[in-house]
Amino acid sequence: MKIRYSFQTVLVVFSLCLIPLLSGCRKEVENVVIKPNTLTLFVGDKYQLGVEVLPEKAPQDVKWSSSNSRVAAVDGNGLLTAISSGSCKVTVRAGSFSATCVVRVNGKPAEYGFTVGEQGRRVQFSPGNLQYMAISNTWRFAEHQYDYVGDGGIMGGNVPGSDNCLIDSAYEGWIDLFGWTTSGWHDENNTDHLHYQPWSSSYEINDGSRTGYGPSEENENAAAGTRYDWGVNNAIYNPLTEQMERAGTWRTLTSIEWNYLLEERSTITDFRYAKAKVNGVNGLVIFPDEWRGEFVFQNPNREKGCLYEDNCLNDSDWLFCEAEGCVFLPAAGRRQGSVAISVNSEGRYWTISRYRYNAYMGESGNLNGKDLAFVLYFNESTLLPSTIYIAKGVSYRYYGCSVRLVKDIR
Repeated sequence: MKIRYSFQTVLVVFSLCLIPLLSGCRKEVENVVIKPNTLTLFVGDKYQLGVEVLPEKAPQDVKWSSSNSRVAAVDGNGLLTAISSGSCKVTVRAGSFSATCVVRVNGKPAEYGFTVGEQGRRVQFSPGNLQYMAISNTWRFAEHQYDYVGDGGIMGGNVPGSDNCLIDSAYEGWIDLFGWTTSGWHDENNTDHLHYQPWSSSYEINDGSRTGYGPSEENENAAAGTRYDWGVNNAIYNPLTEQMERAGTWRTLTSIEWNYLLEERSTITDFRYAKAKVNGVNGLVIFPDEWRGEFVFQNPNREKGCLYEDNCLNDSDWLFCEAEGCVFLPAAGRRQGSVAISVNSEGRYWTISRYRYNAYMGESGNLNGKDLAFVLYFNESTLLPSTIYIAKGVSYRYYGCSVRLVKDIR
């Protein structure tokens, strides 16, 4: 007897046999990963974001979106375009899972600047404080403006990392507090030039090794534009461009330039700086010439009578201000020998200018012009530009202080 099967019956049987086979090949989405998860671009930049849907046999269909397409737009393939200054989140979704990349868009390099002289000379600041690793002889800028090494809790510090307290020529960690003009270059024509390595720093005030930093000329700016300057002498890795930038790209401000920047230049709002706490780090915010004050800061331009806590910024707040050109100098303290002092309390930032007088009689009665160089100094109670107050506007050259470099823009 012949058995006849209808087309519908055959189709049902075929489907029942096929289901187990398909179930072994096709799986549900278990996770989605976006690469990278943080990104900094300049206006006009494009960047191809990466995505990984897990497991591999799960459906690979994804959808992209931007929380603010006026800042950064993303197409259906994950190609990101930076539109205007600001920050946003770009999200990729697969099934019920999603992943996010935080995007910061800075103005074009020439869009924001800082005037540092009466002739209109303008600069941009490096993306973070200068750092150095002795074992590899490598220089870099900190990844974030509020990053600093700290002292691992020694001498009252509260930031993890003890690199500044363990300095030597073979140390494998990063340091970011340097004696004056310790760029690593040795001036063989200067017999007084004894200390030039980035880890050089003595401790005792009467230590004989406290001299021998920088040029011996009495000219205040004898070191400016020379290889005594960290930026002039060294190639430095820039985390924004992800490139090692050639020696001479960056330089150190003179004392007169620091003073003009903080005390004399004109800005759109007439705001030049304000003390602040950014992501829990105390420091000084410097506003670009183009600052329009869309984020309100309390007590701007005040040297005294204001506190770090007057302006507390979380990460989102700071991303907005940074995208509008603001600079932040963390209060990274100072180093004397292998001891870090006043971490997250005071900031001392070197100028390239030596103290211009041969001698100054201070409390100790033995301060000598050869021992001193100008710094920008600030703490909880005061801010002192680099030329106006002898007790704080200068520092012993053997102190380890912070370095924030600049480059000239047209």
